[in-house]
Amino acid sequence: MFGLNAIFAFGGAALGRRLDPYFSFNYLVEIDGLLTGGFSQVEGMGGRINVESVNDGGSLGAPRQQLGTSSWDNLVLTHGIVEIDTLWNWYEATARGVIKRKNGTIILLDRKHIPVTQWNFRAAIPVHWSGPSLDANSGQLAVERLELAHQGLEKPDWIKVAGYARGIARFATGKESL
Repeated sequence: MFGLNAIFAFGGAALGRRLDPYFSFNYLVEIDGLLTGGFSQVEGMGGRINVESVNDGGSLGAPRQQLGTSSWDNLVLTHGIVEIDTLWNWYEATARGVIKRKNGTIILLDRKHIPVTQWNFRAAIPVHWSGPSLDANSGQLAVERLELAHQGLEKPDWIKVAGYARGIARFATGKESL
């Protein structure tokens, strides 16, 4: 039985169409319902599932691989410093012991700034802040980086369904954005 990707590949070759990937430079970041956009970089969108080797008694074969715990990489948000210090204030409060975990969303946009997918992160807390490197001769923007530990990334089911529908429509019409 063929999967959806195989059907798109075969059909696309026949019709001269393809689904090109989206660019990574067009996105928004929302934390606790507020768009905190203007980030120049978002790093750390990853996780891993640890694998443990288990030797079954009496088995002469190689150890069996069993899934263990999962973990998530810390998100690192980088942006230019502006008058509004929302991220610094959150980090500073946490450093003083005022702990407030926040949920957020990273939204990927297409070339026409239309949302195409999103990742939600849960219960984030700032664990590292770094400020700008100040150099009178550099001419560079002053940027800050905030590292967030969190309890996982997820894509909502409706985003998955909308993504498939958008992909089918893009494929059928040959248009990048609808």
